[in-house]
Amino acid sequence: MGTSTALVSFAFDYYLMVVIAAAGTLQIASVLADIRGLLLFRNTVVGYSFGISLVLFGYLLFFATAERNVNDTLGGLDGNVQFVLFLLGAITATLLTFVVSSVLNRRMYEVSNVTDGLETLRRTTYLKAVLVRLRSIRS
Repeated sequence: MGTSTALVSFAFDYYLMVVIAAAGTLQIASVLADIRGLLLFRNTVVGYSFGISLVLFGYLLFFATAERNVNDTLGGLDGNVQFVLFLLGAITATLLTFVVSSVLNRRMYEVSNVTDGLETLRRTTYLKAVLVRLRSIRS
């Protein structure tokens, strides 16, 4: 396996770890803040446990599958690349959480107006809140 192939694999593994761990962190935060519109499970114990499991699984998948303590001059990730991958992974996890939670909670109450910001997600899903907001902007 060439150096460039190994670096791409290392970068993808890091990105995947960030996506999984960030999704878990969002679930833990949503349970603790009672943001029901972002929860994947209605039961808080299950949601909290799932979030912790995702964080642990992400780290185990990354660190237990290969040697990851590698200097960037020896084939590891440069700090700038690592930052970009972390940012992309966190954005991906957030978007995945918005979509999956909106599909799973599609029967959740639809609010008539969205003025409370993040507080709205205690009562409805992200996609429903966006749709209500778009309708209010058009009218």
